[in-house]
Amino acid sequence: MNMKTIGATKKFDRKDYSNWIKSVAIEGSENLKQAKAHVPVLKELLGILTTNCGQHHPELICIREKFNILSEELLLLVKKEGVFSARQSKGITLDELNFIKALLRDIRLLTNSYSLSAENCPTYPIAYERLQNFDRQLSTYLIWRVSNFSDKLF
Repeated sequence: MNMKTIGATKKFDRKDYSNWIKSVAIEGSENLKQAKAHVPVLKELLGILTTNCGQHHPELICIREKFNILSEELLLLVKKEGVFSARQSKGITLDELNFIKALLRDIRLLTNSYSLSAENCPTYPIAYERLQNFDRQLSTYLIWRVSNFSDKLF
């Protein structure tokens, strides 16, 4: 090993940093699109659950209501992401992101972190698994987007 390279650091390269920022922005945007793709199926599954099991499981009605609000917020977010570039956060407010985070948190609480009870119809596991995947995608996006506010990167 060459003694001159020990402890040496690579010079800061704005182009590398810029490319890294772009790739992170693309990944964040991709998570948002993937979360949005879950919405139609989840609405249908939650509708089935509410209709068939809502009498005995009133939490399903709350989950469905929270999800419907969340899906509307998500559609607005997708529109804003399309209008504003990844380097602009002024189209999306921190309050909007916190509201979405709160809705996700409420759904997690209502589903007991997507845990299934002993008695459930065949639609339950499918709906909860998809809800959990939706939550994961949207949470990843939110972490990325909120970090843009706190780090003042954008």
